[in-house]
Amino acid sequence: MFMRIAPTVFLACVSVLCLSVRASHARAVPKTVDEAVAQLKSELPPADREHILRMSREDLAQLHMSLGLRIRNGFGLWRGNEKLMKSCGVVHPDNCSGIIIVKLWDAVRADADPDLVRRLDCQFQLIDGLQINYSNFDQFTTGQLLNTLQDQIDTQISRMQRNGTAICQDSLKLRISGDPKPNCFVRAEFARKESVPKNGKPEISLDRLFGWIAWRNDFDVINEPPEIYLKFRKTCAWPTQPRL
Repeated sequence: MFMRIAPTVFLACVSVLCLSVRASHARAVPKTVDEAVAQLKSELPPADREHILRMSREDLAQLHMSLGLRIRNGFGLWRGNEKLMKSCGVVHPDNCSGIIIVKLWDAVRADADPDLVRRLDCQFQLIDGLQINYSNFDQFTTGQLLNTLQDQIDTQISRMQRNGTAICQDSLKLRISGDPKPNCFVRAEFARKESVPKNGKPEISLDRLFGWIAWRNDFDVINEPPEIYLKFRKTCAWPTQPRL
């Protein structure tokens, strides 16, 4: 079973998800990737840098329409900042903002406690290796989803241990904040029978599943080895079954 935690564990909103609406500081527009990273590091509050630290490299794509939008607009990528585009080595602003975000992630990790980075990498490796069967997720309630995820995680880790598979972390527990209502529904249209690839199993890595399902159901995924905190922004994102 997953464990619910008091909603006071994460008091502040993870503002990195809202950066697109935040006004830029009156500073010179960066002309290189290194300048862009240095400016972002100086402007981002500690909570945002901590959030980025606890994201896997694949998770960074989730920042495309928040931090990425701020970069594209605030750094003039749509308005002819040719020097920064040249520094990125690409021709499209979307790609350039993605490169800057990855370099920012590298820089945040370089500043962090090496032991924490090692434990995060271990957990990233584990959640990328866990394969989640998402059959019928489109019919689930929030409570059913969370219980099923924890059951599949526990079963696979136990199997790995019995088979002698080398894993650097022997448990992975889901912790819940935000007090989500267990009887509310889940948006997971990708789990519908007509959406599942033919001749294939409805399975993806846990890391990718979170990328698919978190934004649809209004929660953030925060890695805190050996645990994953699911921070729900709404107590009930879907009071009735989604018809999408």
